[in-house]
Amino acid sequence: MSFLDKLASLIVLVSSLLILILPVAIIAFPKGGLLVVLMLILSLVGLGLYRDKVVLERWERYFLLSFGTYFVIVALSVWWFDGDWHDLDTPSRLVLVLPIFLFTRKLSIGINWFIWSIVAASTIIGVNQLMLEFGSYGLYDFQDNTGIVTLYASIFGLSNFLFIHQDRSKILNLIFFSAALLGMVASLLSGGRGVWIAAFLSIIVILILNPMGWHSRIKSIIFAAFLSIVLIAYLVPQTRVENRIDLAFSGVSSWVEDGKSNTSSGSRLEMWKAAYEIIKSNPVIGVGEGKYAQHKQVLINQKKVNQYIGQFNHPHGEYISSLVEQGVVGFIAFLLVLLTPIKRAFHASKKKIRHNDRVPIIFTMVLVLHYTFYSFTSGVFDHQSTTLFYAVFIAISLGLIKSSLKAKS
Repeated sequence: MSFLDKLASLIVLVSSLLILILPVAIIAFPKGGLLVVLMLILSLVGLGLYRDKVVLERWERYFLLSFGTYFVIVALSVWWFDGDWHDLDTPSRLVLVLPIFLFTRKLSIGINWFIWSIVAASTIIGVNQLMLEFGSYGLYDFQDNTGIVTLYASIFGLSNFLFIHQDRSKILNLIFFSAALLGMVASLLSGGRGVWIAAFLSIIVILILNPMGWHSRIKSIIFAAFLSIVLIAYLVPQTRVENRIDLAFSGVSSWVEDGKSNTSSGSRLEMWKAAYEIIKSNPVIGVGEGKYAQHKQVLINQKKVNQYIGQFNHPHGEYISSLVEQGVVGFIAFLLVLLTPIKRAFHASKKKIRHNDRVPIIFTMVLVLHYTFYSFTSGVFDHQSTTLFYAVFIAISLGLIKSSLKAKS
């Protein structure tokens, strides 16, 4: 074996190990994102060593263009409105992961590395949340808000649910079900109501698209099992799911009837009211990245919106944030960041491939659909952590889809 062959084998092994470790590292370690930096460096070195001609399919060009365009539009917005260049830190994640995609698509990484990474992440986040809920300590201390914990747990949990298949052994399916259960329980205990809606809508869409190739009976069983877990959580007082849902309805009712904005739901509605006023005046290119807060303050001073929302720096809704900050142009760019990956996953699911090779397809759908629906109530790209999570796992899963399908052709 030549030196280059040995180096290639080493790079594949290290890349596989990073893919295995990454999901747990991102949720469990404050500096877990450093693994993404390592993956980026490894990818750049690998691309430099193997400089063979890169022939991209049309969907790959569209994918690269969608991520790149989003970053460029935000950068132009910062420049045009004399914004803070620090605001580019978050959208830059979408560009920095592109070499990871380009390198992953060239490698022959076994899908099992990715499968067990999702199993481990779902299991650990579930065990940790149970320990925090019913014990005095957990395995780790997640340093972000509850909505993000709920989002990650739901994505990992639902993905494991969909990995179950009749062609797998009973033991493996039991492992997937256990990991799915732990992930979903963690999501329900964490308290992010917007994610619960996203999870419900995601599983409906996925069962309709049916990337797993399940028969109707299996789909009915999976949906019934999913609903059973949610209903049990709702009926068990210790989970506080019922209380969280009741608070949401009462908050909306109070805002509609009395204009109260001192609740989670009421403050969101009041922020969206402020955003609507801002969008009306600046529909095409918006008011600039990070400028929502100052325009909202003007509306507060004019007593057009409640002063309670003065503490919030973004409108808690990614679609609304895009319209406020970059106008219709930014809104379309954000939609393309979501639509391009899921369109590819949908087309790949129509090919006759083994269920194992469908895993990155399924995960891509779960990830994109969660972000699509959760973005109605949360600014997913307002946080570096959720932006990086989406960017790196889309890059990896699409790269694995490409490499696995290439190996079968």
